[in-house]
Amino acid sequence: MSVRIGAGEVVGLAGLAGQGQQEVLERLWRPVRKDTTVHGTRAYVPGDRQRSGVLPLWSVAENLIVTAMRGLARYGVRRPAEEGAAVRSWVDRLAIRGGADAGMTELSGGNQQKVIVARAFASTADLVLLDDPFRGVDVHTKTDLYALIREEAANGRSVVWYSSENAEMAHCDRVYVLRAGRVVAELTGEEISEERIIAVSFAESTGAPQ
Repeated sequence: MSVRIGAGEVVGLAGLAGQGQQEVLERLWRPVRKDTTVHGTRAYVPGDRQRSGVLPLWSVAENLIVTAMRGLARYGVRRPAEEGAAVRSWVDRLAIRGGADAGMTELSGGNQQKVIVARAFASTADLVLLDDPFRGVDVHTKTDLYALIREEAANGRSVVWYSSENAEMAHCDRVYVLRAGRVVAELTGEEISEERIIAVSFAESTGAPQ
């Protein structure tokens, strides 16, 4: 079974942790294999914000706008006014505490994560890849980011999202359950539930029906 992603669709990668979900994201991010075709541009939100997401010496504004600079530039020349307006818009939209001028290390973990996710969506990417982006953040931050994902999808942007919390997959349009690096089920609509995902994840070893 292959993974397909439609325009304006939120696709989840689920199952027990370590079953190949990150590898799917990596293949979509760097599609070097012949069996992987990705159209359009991509943005990636890493799972470990401290090691590969946060640029700690930069401000909120600098962290947020870095991927959007090229899209906002004209003839290769940066436009500070447009960059500033974009930053303010995202800071307001996600209620990032501390504001644009705050240092990233001054923010709570939840607000740091809002900046990292906003950085991806502030770009012109057609496809946004999320690697367990809400792990360890508070419920209010999660609610804000769930809403952001749905809003961006409604505007035609595609999202592929891995979460170690299978209950979060209820926010997706379609979910692929992985086991041992292989897609073992595709769930849609009311099929998407934590109980169903867990059942499918263990079906092969328990003999339970899929």
